[in-house]
Formats: sequence, structure tokens, C-alpha cells
Amino acid sequence: MTDEFETQLRRALRPQDPGAPFTERVMQRMNGAPRALGASREPRAAGLRGWLSRAGSAARLRLPRRAPQWVAATVLACAVAVVGVAHWRSESLARSRAMQARAELLQALSVTAETLGTARKLVRRNNGHES
Repeated sequence: MTDEFETQLRRALRPQDPGAPFTERVMQRMNGAPRALGASREPRAAGLRGWLSRAGSAARLRLPRRAPQWVAATVLACAVAVVGVAHWRSESLARSRAMQARAELLQALSVTAETLGTARKLVRRNNGHES
């Protein structure tokens, strides 16, 4: 699988002739001719579909103009997820501690009730013998 990937990568990154329009633009800029806005450029398709077609045809990865917004949105989403997971974890831990404390309290009340029952029997027995 690695060899196949490397082969595809080499094929995608091999040098390509940019073509005559590119050479003309470079020569014009070298001669000092100002470039007209949008001149000799092909219209670009908008959105992700256009970006993918440009990236595939150019055989290199170029980020779209909105990449900083995507990065910011991704970082924000990750931060919200981290905060949410941390909150859930602390709530889960607090719930677990509360359940443990409840179990300990119930056990203590059971022992106390048993002890009080035993003490009550002793008091009744002692009071019955003395009267």
C-alpha cells in the first residue's frame, strides 16, 4: 500500500509545463507591462467543488481563501467539545461521589438503627427487671 501511495505521489508531483499563457504573463511582467485585473485568468468555480478541481488539476494542495475561517471554526468546535467533555466528566465524577456518599450514609444509618435497637432492648430488659 505504501508503494502505491508513493507512486501516486510521485506521479502527482512530477514537473508539468505551465503552458504558453503562463510564459506570456511572466514575460509581460518582466518587461514591466502592468497586468490587467482578471486578464488571462480562467474564471474559477466557487466553493469546495471548484477548490477540489483546482487542487486536483494543479497537483498540489492550495488552501481556499476562506481557510482561516474554517480553521477558526474547527478550533472553536474542538474547544467547545473539550469543554463539554470536561464538564460531563466532572458531573459524572460528582454523581459517582454522591452515590458513594449515599451508600455510606445508608450503611451508617443501618448500623445506628441496629445499635439503637440493641440499646433499647437492654434498657427495656433492665427496666423490667428493676420494677
